[in-house]
Amino acid sequence: MTNGPKNKKISARSLEIRKSLDIGQHTNVWDRFIDNLRMNSPLIVVAAFTLVTSGMFMIVCALTGNFSPLWAASIATIIGSVCALVGFFLFYEIFHRHDVRHDLFRESIRHVIDNQN
Repeated sequence: MTNGPKNKKISARSLEIRKSLDIGQHTNVWDRFIDNLRMNSPLIVVAAFTLVTSGMFMIVCALTGNFSPLWAASIATIIGSVCALVGFFLFYEIFHRHDVRHDLFRESIRHVIDNQN
């Protein structure tokens, strides 16, 4: 069996499929940011913002001396640090989520379209 050169004619239907597969790929950072913002629930974004804001507020209040006993200030600093850390982690998960299965599916379809007879 000899494998001859494959016919590289691309039909209009395969061009439509390829164009629909390229919709999720963004070259602009702001397009990717807005796409990730739309994919996630607004409640999660608000929760992450609230955690970061309240955590930073607790840390600032503890460091400026608004809590009179030292043990209360240290506990407020620890709780504020944990809140801010969880909020930043939520922001990271929201805006840097990478769906490997979707990319694998997209690449496999593109491979099939490119190598069809």
